[in-house]
Amino acid sequence: MSRRSWLVLLALVIVTFITYGPVLHGSLLWDDDAHVTQRSLQSLDGLQRIWTDVGATQQYYPLVHS
Repeated sequence: MSRRSWLVLLALVIVTFITYGPVLHGSLLWDDDAHVTQRSLQSLDGLQRIWTDVGATQQYYPLVHS
């Protein structure tokens, strides 16, 4: 590879790390917390509520929350 190709590749890697850097902290963004299954639903009773109570989760996606 030529020197120019190496520089382009290096620049691409640096830009990628800068862009995805916040992901390394592992925190939730925007409305992610609303889509994570609530602690109160992480039991057998909660599983039953996920499937039978339409309002137990933000949106009724019982397979996703199971």
